[in-house]
Amino acid sequence: GGGTWLFDSDVRHDHRIYLEIDTAVRKRELNSDWIHPSDTIIQVEMSYSQFGALVSSFGSGSGVPVTITERQGQGPVPHIIPESRFEKSLKEVRDAAETQSAKAQADLEELLAALNPEDGRPKMKNVREAARNLEASIRSLPSNLVFASEKMHEHAENVVNKAKADIEAMVDDRVRQYGLDRAALDLPEQQGIAALGNPDDA
Repeated sequence: GGGTWLFDSDVRHDHRIYLEIDTAVRKRELNSDWIHPSDTIIQVEMSYSQFGALVSSFGSGSGVPVTITERQGQGPVPHIIPESRFEKSLKEVRDAAETQSAKAQADLEELLAALNPEDGRPKMKNVREAARNLEASIRSLPSNLVFASEKMHEHAENVVNKAKADIEAMVDDRVRQYGLDRAALDLPEQQGIAALGNPDDA
């Protein structure tokens, strides 16, 4: 619960996977080995989709991001609300538009100055150079904006896909708690989620 922010996620998470790694002591009693946790080395939380990637993508890329909640020798790690990656992507699109617009405006002013020099006699060399600069700015404007907007769209799709994976994992977990066969339910995902409710209410 609590709608917690997790590292590398743009949505709040009410349901999370908690993982703790401890040192341990092994004792021999009653002809058996007994293992008891000792000191906590690290505690982390992760979303369902991050946990799914953790257990299914060994050796892939640079690893799976998790949120550290406690470290040995440091105690609890202060919770930090991350900067929205979607907002950052949107800002990059705005910045790209402003930068390209400012460049085009500067090139236009350069062209007007070349056409109307202070001495009243425009030089064709200066006019042609200013015109080429303005043409280059106008030509590059769409491609630069498209690149920035595609990156924002890519990020939005990534957020949606992670959220879908979290929902799927939560539904599967709830189905297992009830001991049901998901395939046998034959319900649309939205109806299935609403119908299952909370096992504590049963």
